[in-house]
Amino acid sequence: MENDSLQTSLAWLRDILQGKIGHGLDTRVLQGLRVIHAEKGFMRFDFVVPNSVSDIDGNWNVGALASLVDLLGGVTIFSFANRVVTSVDFSVSYYSTAKIQEHVEIESKVSANKGNLIHAVVEVKRKGNGEVIAVGKLWMASNKLSKRNYLKMEGGDSLKTALAWLRGVINGKIGHGLEARVLQGLRVTHAEKGFMRFDFVIPNTVSDVDGNWHVGALASLLDLIGIVTIYSFANRVISTVDFNASYYSTAKIQEHVEIESKVTANRGKLLHVVIEVRRKGNGEVIAVGKQWMASNKQTLAQDVDGNLSVGALSSLLDVIEIVTIYSFANRTASTVDFKVSYYSTIKIQEHVEIESKVSANRGKLMHVVVEVRREGNGEVIAVGKLWTASNKLTFAQLSKL
Repeated sequence: MENDSLQTSLAWLRDILQGKIGHGLDTRVLQGLRVIHAEKGFMRFDFVVPNSVSDIDGNWNVGALASLVDLLGGVTIFSFANRVVTSVDFSVSYYSTAKIQEHVEIESKVSANKGNLIHAVVEVKRKGNGEVIAVGKLWMASNKLSKRNYLKMEGGDSLKTALAWLRGVINGKIGHGLEARVLQGLRVTHAEKGFMRFDFVIPNTVSDVDGNWHVGALASLLDLIGIVTIYSFANRVISTVDFNASYYSTAKIQEHVEIESKVTANRGKLLHVVIEVRRKGNGEVIAVGKQWMASNKQTLAQDVDGNLSVGALSSLLDVIEIVTIYSFANRTASTVDFKVSYYSTIKIQEHVEIESKVSANRGKLMHVVVEVRREGNGEVIAVGKLWTASNKLTFAQLSKL
């Protein structure tokens, strides 16, 4: 039937809203969403921003808003293409904030179809005056898998090799000191090909100045766990080519967290992994990492050392953006959404140039772009794009706390 894909996508959305499929995060982000119009490739929704997605100021958390945009874009594209879809390029522009319990209207539509690549635009507007709050633009890649046959995974040597490599990193026998420090005390509680769970008590070695888990160290952990999970699935060395981390809450040193990592898409040499970090006990989401990785024909034993760790590069970008925003706003800032695209590798002792600039100012929300280029030929190595939330403390005031 012509409308089968529409009915399937709406049924999938209902199941997420009811917590029957997906993650608790998805249900929390969409809580109370109502479909008011649906056709293939075009949908409208009614939404009252729930308390569960509040930031510290009582506004709609920008990470939760980005997750909602990504989910609704996926549902709309599935209704059009009748295929599983994965975001390969995602941008959100924030024009205004919305308070908890505010009423908004959301419109999502397919705006371009280039075969396996489909583009969707999702607009969020304030109900009543139609003021634009945010606009998301997504390019998604569709494949021939149904929702019920997403991935087929089996046990095997790649799983044992991945776990042995992880143990070696944790014990400091392989890799750099940074990796061992970031993963110190990590325990594997479940492992199969392409899916892993971990138990972790945040060590003192990854503290920021406030006694919270440093976001750069957290980004490094997400990257490393993503690598291990994908290697267990693909039995190949992999390199991060696109990395997005959304931070929903802070975590204190010595807090207990649970981590779940799983491969969610396989496009040959490109694989996608999602890593969720939750507070143990109440399950509150602390961070979600989404990574596209490129695999090659090397095994882990054949990998060549001497490149700058992508986790270390992520940490560097995060520190530089904080300094740049402070120079602009004279306030401390916290990262709330962080995306890094990697275009090339860089060897230890190579010379690079870095440019960092504030590209948008929406009051307490600011956007910064950091570019890393090879000195001489100007080749782009990485580009980081970060949304940060500023607070009312200066560094001088912060040092007195």
